[in-house]
Amino acid sequence: MRSLSLIIDIGNSTTVFGLFDKEEYVAHIITLTHGDNDGIRKEKLQQFLSDFEDAEINKGMIFSVVPKMNGKIVKLVKKLLHFDIPVFDWKNHEYKAKDPRITDNIGADLLADLVGAEKLYGHPAMIFDLGTINKLLLVDDKGIFVGASFNPGMEISLNLFANKTALLPDVEKAEKISEKTGLDTVESMRHGIYWSTVAFVNHEFEAQKKLTGLPLKLILTGGNSNIIKDDIKDKIFDPLLTLKGMNFMFLEEK
Repeated sequence: MRSLSLIIDIGNSTTVFGLFDKEEYVAHIITLTHGDNDGIRKEKLQQFLSDFEDAEINKGMIFSVVPKMNGKIVKLVKKLLHFDIPVFDWKNHEYKAKDPRITDNIGADLLADLVGAEKLYGHPAMIFDLGTINKLLLVDDKGIFVGASFNPGMEISLNLFANKTALLPDVEKAEKISEKTGLDTVESMRHGIYWSTVAFVNHEFEAQKKLTGLPLKLILTGGNSNIIKDDIKDKIFDPLLTLKGMNFMFLEEK
């Protein structure tokens, strides 16, 4: 019987359930961290797992940046797969001690990006993880994490228009935006958010490459990376980098 590991990424917006055969990615499902209630989440996971009834799934790990969700997911796994899944303790991970300039804890998602990028693509590199927050992670030619930059993701930016103004509407992100400026309010809002995200990636990559003098790789990942990828040149596109990194971390913990 095939033995698979369940790796769970609890993020601010989505929770990803991924299956791995050792280091090999098998499949995943995305649920809403807050938008799905317990019943909907259970139904989605049951349906996903039904395709793997011939496999043994009795190990894995939770990686979370939303601690209050941990207990719910632990109970769900126990109910459906009958094992106690541990939560990764990222506070004691090796990256915490790799550079004395790092003064606070690095979240599980950022650690996973760093580990996944190093294992799969090497260094030096710049990782752009585009999701609820747009995160830039810089790794030098020795493989050391040396800095980061954050800015609001597409959804947060669009929500600010509606929440902080009297008349601007609530607008969802769009998959592809023309370089031409918008002709109405909605088009204009989407245009600004889309191209400011593209500009964040392109500007920071060129700026950091010049500052460091290193032949940096540009690695693009995260839930919104698929939206802008066609406007980012010379990149490594891996939308599942975070999940793959978490699996590497799980394998190291065993």
